[in-house]
Amino acid sequence: MTSSIWPKTVQIASGCQNRRIKSLPRDAKPYPTSEEAAQIVEAMPLRNHLQKRQRAIFAIAFLGALRADTLISLRSNRDPIAPMASKHAVSQAFALACCNQAVTYTPQAAKHTIAAECDNRPLTSVQRKAWSKNMGHENDLTTNRHYGKMTDDRRREVLDTAPDKHDPMGALTWSDEDKIALVAAVLSRTRQARRCLQA
Repeated sequence: MTSSIWPKTVQIASGCQNRRIKSLPRDAKPYPTSEEAAQIVEAMPLRNHLQKRQRAIFAIAFLGALRADTLISLRSNRDPIAPMASKHAVSQAFALACCNQAVTYTPQAAKHTIAAECDNRPLTSVQRKAWSKNMGHENDLTTNRHYGKMTDDRRREVLDTAPDKHDPMGALTWSDEDKIALVAAVLSRTRQARRCLQA
């Protein structure tokens, strides 16, 4: 695990007492992108019924954001092996899936992946709420607070592409002709508006 040079909390003076405040969110837990999860599923072995069930558990976790206790309750009429009795079967499925991966993901990683996928889509607030309810949460605040945390690399990428507050439309990169055309259009509309008001 890499250590950060940034503190987790900062001491501040408040009257006669010191208070600790959070300066940064907790470390983001590792989770795959939806594409990486699909690649992991494809790479899982299918030699016997147990491996097929483990592959199904892993895939369904990422498709439905289901909790481990819900996953073990799923049954198949064609499953010749004993029903799963504990959440350990889900952990075993994830261990098998990640045995050749650089990062070992936990069953909870599926919820993080699905929450992050929500952030990658241009959804309305109603759609975000429905997405959150599909994950078993009362509202999207729960989803945002606990899942799909933004990595430092993603945070830097987003901030690097954010518009400048002094140049939100990217006008600094406009050609002189574009700027002249914009000013001419604004002046023309201003004159038209004045004429309408005077009439």
